[in-house]
Amino acid sequence: EKIKENGSEPKTELLEKTSAEYFKVFDKVMKYIVPLHNWNPHITKIEKLTNYELERKYEEAKLKAFGDFEDDKFHGTGDEGVKGISESGFKIGKPGMYGAGIYFATDSSKSSQDI
Repeated sequence: EKIKENGSEPKTELLEKTSAEYFKVFDKVMKYIVPLHNWNPHITKIEKLTNYELERKYEEAKLKAFGDFEDDKFHGTGDEGVKGISESGFKIGKPGMYGAGIYFATDSSKSSQDI
C-alpha cells in the first residue's frame, strides 16, 4: 500500500535538528563510540532515506529468516554507496576484512573506519 501511495523511487528527507527522530539517531551514533577507534564526529545533518519497494523486500526476507527480530547496526560507506544502497539495496561486493559479504557493526566508530 505504501508503494502505491508514495511510489517506489527513493526519497531523501533532511531531519529537523529539533525532531525526536533526529535526536534518536544522533544519540545512538554518539552512544556507540569506542575511544580506541579515535573518532570524534561533528554531525552537521541527518538525512532519512526511504525506498518503499526495498522496505517491502526487506520485511519479506526478514520474516522468512528471523521472524520479528530486528536489531540496529551501523554500516560505513560514502556518498556513492548511500546512493546505490538507497536505490538497489545492499550488494555483496569485493572481499573485505573477513571475505566477501556485507559488514555491519554495533559501534558507530567501527563503521567510520577504513578497511
